[in-house]
Amino acid sequence: MHGRAPVVVTVSLGALLSFASSASAQLSQPLKVNWRQAAALATYPVYKPTRAFGLKARVTAQANGCVPDEGKVQVVANYGRRSGKGPQLGLWQANPYVCGDPGEARRYRKARIRHRTVWVWAFCETPYPACALIHGRSHGWLVRLRLRAGKPRTLTDVEMIGSHITVRRFIRAARSLRRVKPAGSVPLSEFLSSDGSVWCPIGRFDPDDRWCVGKAGFGASVSLDGTEHLCGPGQPDPYTECTQNGNPYATRLKDGVSSDFGGYLCTAKASTITCTVKAGAGAGRGFVVSSTASSVLGPP
Repeated sequence: MHGRAPVVVTVSLGALLSFASSASAQLSQPLKVNWRQAAALATYPVYKPTRAFGLKARVTAQANGCVPDEGKVQVVANYGRRSGKGPQLGLWQANPYVCGDPGEARRYRKARIRHRTVWVWAFCETPYPACALIHGRSHGWLVRLRLRAGKPRTLTDVEMIGSHITVRRFIRAARSLRRVKPAGSVPLSEFLSSDGSVWCPIGRFDPDDRWCVGKAGFGASVSLDGTEHLCGPGQPDPYTECTQNGNPYATRLKDGVSSDFGGYLCTAKASTITCTVKAGAGAGRGFVVSSTASSVLGPP
C-alpha cells in the first residue's frame, strides 16, 4: 500500500516512525546519507525541516518498492532518540507516492502549510471504529503534502509524522520545510547508469576493484594500483566475456552526479559511465563504459 489518507490499520505509537515498506527493504538496503546526498539520489525535489527542535536527522535513501519503475528512490529521515522517548519527527518523501501505510488516524484540524490548506491528522488512541483521542494524552500527528518544484515542475509526495510534541510545534516544523540543494557526489558501492544500461559494482577481479559492464557485453575494471582490464567482443584481454548479471534495483546515478566510493570517482553522462582512481599509484587511470563499447583511460 502506498501513502495516502490514513486507513484503518491498528499500530502502536512507538511504531509510527518506522513504517517503511518491507518490500523496499527486500529490494535494497537503506543507504545512510546526508540531506544533500539524498537530494542527489532522488529524481524529485527533496525537502528538510529547518525547525526540528534541535534534533539530529538520520537520513537514508532506499528503493521505493511500491512503484513498479525500477530505480525509484524513497528518502526517509528520523529525528529523535532511537528509543522513541522524547520529541520525535519522521519524514518520508518519494515520487509519485510514498510507500507504506501510516496507520489509523482521524482529522484533527486544518493548517496553512507551504501556501496550501491541509488537514493535520491525529493518530487514534482507541481501536476503530471509535478512533477516540484521550484528553490529556500526547497524540501522534500526521500531515501529507503534495509539493511541486523545479523546471520542469516535479511532484514530491511528503508524509511527516510527529509524536511527544504539541500540534503547534508539529505544524511549525511542517511549515519550515525547505528544498535541499543536491550534492555533486554520493557514496554508492553499486549503481546503474541513468538509463539502466550500465551496471557498476565493486569487486569483479579482486575484492576492491571498480568495474562496469553494459547490456551488450562490453565492460572494464580498474584497481587502485591502476591495473586495467577490458572485456567484451573483440577485446584482447584474457577476460573475454562480460556477463550482465546486474541488479535491476540498484540505484540509478543521475546524469552529472558522481559516485565517490572506495577510492574511485565515477560520473554518469547519458548511457555512459566514466570511472577513475582518485589518488595513489593508479591516480587518473580508469575506463569509460557504455552500453555498446568500453575503453581505458591513462593518467592525465
